[in-house]
Amino acid sequence: EDEETKTESDNSDRDEEKKGNEAELPWLIGAIPNAIYFEQYLSKQRKHDAALSTALQLRNTLPPLSPGTTHETAPPESCEQNPSPGDNWSVAETHLTAARRYRRTRDFDSCERELSSAFALFPRYIAAWEEYAYLALDKGLFAVAMDRFGTLFALHPEHPDALQWLIRATSALNREERQMTADKASGTTCEVLHVGFHMRSAEKEVAVTDPIFRCPTRVDKTNWLGDDGYDDSFSVRQDDGEKTVTVTREEEMGVSMSHGWGMDLRFSCCEVPIPSDVVEEPTPTEGRSSDHFQVLGVSCDHILEELRAAYRAASFRLHPDRVGGSTEEFARVTTAYECLSEEKCKHAFERGDDLPVRQGVDSRSVASDVERRFFPERFPYRPFGDPFKHGRPNEMNKRIAGGMTI
Repeated sequence: EDEETKTESDNSDRDEEKKGNEAELPWLIGAIPNAIYFEQYLSKQRKHDAALSTALQLRNTLPPLSPGTTHETAPPESCEQNPSPGDNWSVAETHLTAARRYRRTRDFDSCERELSSAFALFPRYIAAWEEYAYLALDKGLFAVAMDRFGTLFALHPEHPDALQWLIRATSALNREERQMTADKASGTTCEVLHVGFHMRSAEKEVAVTDPIFRCPTRVDKTNWLGDDGYDDSFSVRQDDGEKTVTVTREEEMGVSMSHGWGMDLRFSCCEVPIPSDVVEEPTPTEGRSSDHFQVLGVSCDHILEELRAAYRAASFRLHPDRVGGSTEEFARVTTAYECLSEEKCKHAFERGDDLPVRQGVDSRSVASDVERRFFPERFPYRPFGDPFKHGRPNEMNKRIAGGMTI
């Protein structure tokens, strides 16, 4: 009976809240002056809903259980206090301890074997998944590390360090992608296609100076030029041998955008290299890591003594006065050490603060972007602020709470 009374009370509260919100709808409707704003509002509302749905899926994506295994994620307290040699948890912890030791000495193959043995006993062993993600970071497999930290997040959403490590892996991946893009563009002849602003329609025709310049088939904030951080995306059509390029704004979350764009759109169109059977030897600067940890060869959770030892070894090997040394590589190692040895710089590097933050209403830092992806409920979508902040129901509640007479 108490449960039924509570349910009826909750339903009544929701009905009253719904009535109050509906009474305030004119505030919201009045804030949408035309169809352009409505299209933007609707697409962003759908993006927010999709983010919530994706986060829920991430939290429900758990490692599958093998036959004969259990869903246990951590050893019981009795095992930690009185370990038994024949107990499965004791065996799994032994494998994990060995894996940590191998990873710190950069014996990655042995580390992976030990972790595989631990997962064979307990596929959802949280501490083993944490070590498994560290292993991917130390190997420079940043996309793999993100997936493994995502699994750690699904197993333990309240893990105190899960968000920090997700940000660390994401920022490392972003740096790697930016460097790969820069390496690919070096030595290639390109021209900048200036599309410009266009608000009258969702399509605009422009032209390159010569048909040898081929434009990307899709343009968004990952490959347009400039620091605009909007979520707009464009499809680009250029027929073979033609100078004319047609740029069309794409739908956003199923919402057709009848209007154009308010940003000064520019992107690069480059010559397509002629295929060749000759494999070019990479230059010494190609393939150089943009990650300080990889440059020095230290683990993601290193201690200061390990960092100093790695720097001494690397600087000795790469010193310009030695055979095979390099002034550029020596300077790169020094830069990495100076940052990682200073706590504030190291923390900023791990958070991706060195990466550019795009401008605009959709601009976000790497840390904010990752947090929004995994914890979208922390960022309620309010395109016009809180529409009920000064509404009648809220004003009445404030007066009652303040002891005022209605």
